[in-house]
Formats: sequence, C-alpha cells, structure tokens
Amino acid sequence: MQTKHKTRHSFHLYKPLSQILSFFAFLPDSSKFHCCFSLFFCVSFLYWSVATFEHPDSVRSLDIIISILSSVCIAISIVQINFFQKNNFFSLLTNLKIIDWSLYQHYKIETKVNFMTRLRFINIFFSNILFILIEAGIGLSFFNLTFFFHHVAQYIPFPPVVLLIVQYDYFVNSIRRRCKLLNRKLLEQLNNITVLKNTKNPRIRSILHQNIKPYFFAKNYERVYDSVALVNEIFGVQILFIFAIIQVFIVKGLNIILTFISKETMMTQRFFIFASNLYGCFIFLCYGLLISSVCTDTVLEMKQATFIAWQLILKLPIDNEYDNKYMDIEEGLIFVQTITLNRLTHFSAAGFFTVDFTVMFSLISSVSSVVILIIQLFA
Repeated sequence: MQTKHKTRHSFHLYKPLSQILSFFAFLPDSSKFHCCFSLFFCVSFLYWSVATFEHPDSVRSLDIIISILSSVCIAISIVQINFFQKNNFFSLLTNLKIIDWSLYQHYKIETKVNFMTRLRFINIFFSNILFILIEAGIGLSFFNLTFFFHHVAQYIPFPPVVLLIVQYDYFVNSIRRRCKLLNRKLLEQLNNITVLKNTKNPRIRSILHQNIKPYFFAKNYERVYDSVALVNEIFGVQILFIFAIIQVFIVKGLNIILTFISKETMMTQRFFIFASNLYGCFIFLCYGLLISSVCTDTVLEMKQATFIAWQLILKLPIDNEYDNKYMDIEEGLIFVQTITLNRLTHFSAAGFFTVDFTVMFSLISSVSSVVILIIQLFA
C-alpha cells in the first residue's frame, strides 16, 4: 500500500486536480468505502432525475437521456479506475515518471505542470460550474422552488463527467508533451550524426559518438506507446459514453434552435431556460473539440517521431569504413525506427472509433442529416 501511494505522488499531477479526483474516487488509491459511497451518490442522483421526470417535452426527454448516460459514465469510471484498471493506472503513472526521470538524468529537462495545463483545467471545470449556476439562478428567479427541484437534478452528474474529461485531457496532453521533448532531442541526434559523417577530426567524432544515445530513445518511445495503449484501456469505455453525451447535446441544441424558429418563445420565461440549455450544448461541443484536438496533436507528435527515425535510417552507415564501434549505434537507430513505425499511434473509444477531429464532424453531420429529414417530413 505504501509503494502505490508513493508511485502516485511521484508523477507531477496538478494538486487541485488531484484533490478533486480523489474526492470523486477517480484515482485508484481510494478506499472501497469511498468508492461505494461515490457510487451510492451516483445512483441517488440518477434516481432523483428519473423520479422528478414530469411533463415531458422534447428537451426534457433529451435531458433525462443525458442524465442517465452521465450517471452510467461516472459509475463505470469509478469501477474501472479503482478495480478493473487499477494496475494499468499505476503502470501509466510509472511510465510517465520514468520518462521524466530519464529526460532529467540525460538532458536535465524537467517536465513539471506548466501554466497552460493549469489554465485548461480552470477553464474546463469552471465553465461547467457556471452553466449549473446559471440554470439554478434562472430556475429560482423566473419559476419556483418546485421547478428548480425537478429541473436541476439532471445537472448534478455533469461536474464529475467534466472532471473525467479533464483527467483524460491531462494524461493525453502529458504524453504529447513528453513525446515532443523526445522528438526535439531525437532531432539533435540526427544533427549529430550528420556532423559525425562529415567530419574527420578524431576529437569531435569521439564527443559526438558519446552523445548519440539510440537506446535511450528506443526505451522511452516504447514507454510513450505503452502509455497510449494504457490510456485506451483505462478510459476507452468512458470516452465512448462521453461522445454519446455530446451527440445528445448536439441533438438538444438543434432541437432548441428549431423550437425558437417554429414557436413564439422569444418573450416567454422559458426562453431563458432554453438559452441556458443552448449554452450548455455549446460548452459540451467545445469539450468534444478539446478531446479531439489533444488526441490529434499527440498522434501528430508520434508521427513526427516516425519521420525523424526514417531520416536517421537514411544516414546509415555512419562510417563508410564499417568501424565496429559504430555498429551498436546503428543497431540502436534501427531499433528506434522499428518501434516508432510499428507501435500503436491512435486513441480510440473502446475500439469503436478513433478519437480525432473526424469524430466531431461525423457526429454533427449525422445529427444534421436526421434533423433536415425530419423538417422535410413534417413541414
């Protein structure tokens, strides 16, 4: 137990994020009582939203679907991280920590949490809190306490879902930053080999020979690709549910827009609720774009590693006289190229689809096609 606790804190996890993740039992060192307590609240809020489902219309029906999907996503995340994928979670943290330690040992590079990572966490999490506060304020200002009690129940699961998005974004972005640092140093290795091939000075050649470390990059790139596989295993099912939630939000947003167009609701009290719902649809669409963006950027960094490794292979042989002292370096460079070419280079949602920008366009286009068809049928 002490070893696991030490492993977790050895990785540079943003402290406020770590505290909130622990509170929702989204970290694998939570006790079984804590996990059961969180699952109990998840089921209770789900029952609350279903029990208060009255006077259904199209928007309310979509709200209850989103509430059910959110509650199931939270429950799956708690069970996955604390039971089924607990060892994989610690392996992910260990891989990232070993990469950090290797970069610092060889190049004195520290991979601490930067300002942009903190800003992303603050923007994502508090934009959702603002959405819930707007909903609650409108419900209490323009309606009554009964409407607030019935309407706000379905928004309770949203902060944990958004926290899960933050957690996924954090780990994928951590992989991207480490892969970017490795690419930068691997490009320096390419420049060193180029100089080594073009110089005859024994002293310079000896210095360059000592600075070329192919097995350092081979091992760390292997850890990067292992981390990608672990992220897919740990968060694959949750990301599938998150994109299902985003798709329902897109349907809800289009439904609200069509309601504004077809009915005179602009001057009624319900207009403010609809406007707030439309804001919620917009921020969850932005969350989907954020997930797609960070996954796409990480995959591009890994493809960049493949491109640099190919350039290294084109520089072989290092010495035209086939000196045996360069054979180990050449074998190491071939090993680097093999790893970067043949390992997994994409993020997926439980194997159903690849998470990138095409997912968001597919969601929007599929929903838009159905809405256009419905408008033509019921015009």
